Amino acid sequence: MKRLLAWLLCAAFLLVLAPACAEEDTVTEYVVNCEEWVSLREKADIKSKRLTTVPLGAEVTDCEAVDGTGFISCVYQGQKGYIRSIYLDLIPDAHTPEQLLSLGDPVIDEPVGIGKTQRLLAVRYYSPDRERLRATVFDAQGRQLSSLWMDAGGGSQASQLHAVLGGADRSRLYLLDGEENLLSAYEVGENLSRRKLWSIPFIGSGFATAVDDNGTLYVTGYFGTAPTCVSPDGEILWQGSAPEEDIYWPYRIGIRPDRIDVTYEHGPEEGAPAIVSFSRTDGHILDTRKALPVSLEWEEYSGAEPDEYFVISMEEPVAKVLLSLDAAVSDLRLLELELSADGDEPIWTAQELKRWDGPAGFSHLLIYMTFYGDIPSNGFAYTDEAGAEHAYTIEISGEDGDLIAQEISLR
Repeated sequence: MKRLLAWLLCAAFLLVLAPACAEEDTVTEYVVNCEEWVSLREKADIKSKRLTTVPLGAEVTDCEAVDGTGFISCVYQGQKGYIRSIYLDLIPDAHTPEQLLSLGDPVIDEPVGIGKTQRLLAVRYYSPDRERLRATVFDAQGRQLSSLWMDAGGGSQASQLHAVLGGADRSRLYLLDGEENLLSAYEVGENLSRRKLWSIPFIGSGFATAVDDNGTLYVTGYFGTAPTCVSPDGEILWQGSAPEEDIYWPYRIGIRPDRIDVTYEHGPEEGAPAIVSFSRTDGHILDTRKALPVSLEWEEYSGAEPDEYFVISMEEPVAKVLLSLDAAVSDLRLLELELSADGDEPIWTAQELKRWDGPAGFSHLLIYMTFYGDIPSNGFAYTDEAGAEHAYTIEISGEDGDLIAQEISLR
């Protein structure tokens, strides 16, 4: 009897909690991306009967995506219906930077505008069963000036919505909608949504881009791995030659004076990352080589943003070198090198300038340094996944002025 009574009390307790648990699991969204109102329809079909209109900014509850329709099942003022997903979001049209950042990690967070007094914040996030990206310009006080919003189905393994900032003074926002296969450019500023410069067809996901100082865009993606060159006016100048079939998943583009270097996650040598160089003139392949776990680029030609900084020297002429980690390495060290000789054998000794124990915790390190003569005075070292240690010089090629890393043995 006591056991039955305890069971009944437990069941009653769970029944009391059930509505609260259900309420916590429901998703509330807001009407966005419209002029005044949107339709709440009887079925998940644009031709279905309109039950009522839902005004801009209104809340709807119990939101759930209806697969393959582009509609969200939801409840508005007690009435259940369906609203197109492009008109619903987790935050309202008018929002703060903190609200936007609460949705996910930023893909862009940079000062923009005249005097860099404005802030462009772009965040990719998911809700429910949808991939979404919102780019918003805020003023110095955090007030929203303008916003753009994209929506895609969640069925792809690769991200379908991408944003990158580039061009002269980093004044252009490039957006890729991989579901609609559309690449668009916008001028950054107030009324962002009304500042579209151009849109062109582009098939791709897993966006990799670089933009030179003239605003010429180089872009590639997981589908159609050859890069495309686009003029500042949106004209496709060339589409590069396709690399070998076993070279795929591009994830970074570096710009050189006469070429672009595309780094691929999978290359021909045992699946290790590979770099394919394409001519900036017409996109034909110049060479293919295995990518080092750590690579070097001139900062001015790189399409990547640094997320860590270190100063070796500020003596003129100061060089800005971007060191990028392309694979899992640990115990990265920056070195001061000294070269001597034992007969004909060069002897390199090193003093550590900076050490990151374990995983570095960043992808791109910007180094301020000075090159003295032809003999390298600085380098780097790391431990690879197999536990082997490697050391390299940082030097300038005498052939084309590019940065090169030569492997050395340290004593």
